[in-house]
Amino acid sequence: MKNKLLVIAGQTGVGKTDVAYKIAKYIKGSEIILADQIQSYKYFNISGNKPSIEYQKSIPYHNLDKYDPIEDKVNAAKFASETRRTIKDIIKKGGFPIIEGGSGFYLKMLLSGGDDSWNEEEHSRYEQGIHTHIYYNIYIFK
Repeated sequence: MKNKLLVIAGQTGVGKTDVAYKIAKYIKGSEIILADQIQSYKYFNISGNKPSIEYQKSIPYHNLDKYDPIEDKVNAAKFASETRRTIKDIIKKGGFPIIEGGSGFYLKMLLSGGDDSWNEEEHSRYEQGIHTHIYYNIYIFK
């Protein structure tokens, strides 16, 4: 599965975490990249419905507890830029990246090419023009 990734997106509570985990256990070299704004912040363990400790011990997770909610300024463009680097790193070492999450705007920014080089006006204009409804689907991109 060279140069491919899997995106699992959907609303809260539909089972994305379990689906991503089961696929990651099945496909050798899989690593899960969370695309959920709340899960990326430290301390939001209950409200973020983060992957269990068991899951975290058996599969590499990225973007989990990455930011401090008070200290770090994070937006979708920064997320997209950093996540693209993570995807490249996983593929470079022969792994298979699985993007899992429900933050629609974060996912759209990641998949559409937005990054942290955008100024605030560009980011705002893009955000206003995008509907963030992403339904529960599984996509495979080249």
